[in-house]
Amino acid sequence: MNKFESLVDEYYKRVPITIDKRMPIGLSGIYTSFHGILLNANLTQNEYHSVLAEEIGHYETTAGDIIDLTNVQNKKLEIIARRWGYKKIVTLDDLIECYERYITTVEEICAHLEIVPDFLEECLVHYRQQYGQDVFYEDYLIILDPLDIKRKKDLAL
Repeated sequence: MNKFESLVDEYYKRVPITIDKRMPIGLSGIYTSFHGILLNANLTQNEYHSVLAEEIGHYETTAGDIIDLTNVQNKKLEIIARRWGYKKIVTLDDLIECYERYITTVEEICAHLEIVPDFLEECLVHYRQQYGQDVFYEDYLIILDPLDIKRKKDLAL
């Protein structure tokens, strides 16, 4: 089972998740309380995983119609849902796992986590906003820009 299927499996009993061929071009996914989560049928597997995480973020954190992103409150709710999605499928533990497996390039990380590069970059931006340029986590120093991870014991502190 891939990561997208695992995420579907985790949530399908709580919210309907449908791949829809009728969605307009340019709309990757949408969550409504009436239809659940609809995903555009024209996405790649990694896009499905990235978009589903954000749409589940809407399910978990927001309510109501927030399609009009010129409204400041709606924009805030959109950001909350995206951040939820980042933390759901790209954790600091996931980044450390990549390091431990010698998965170091953006392409390799995205392939391993089954996400798209834009999602990874937005996630790292969020973590920089949350933690700053770097963060000590577990037994590691995670440098967020450019992404680099070092074991604490290997650092000359």
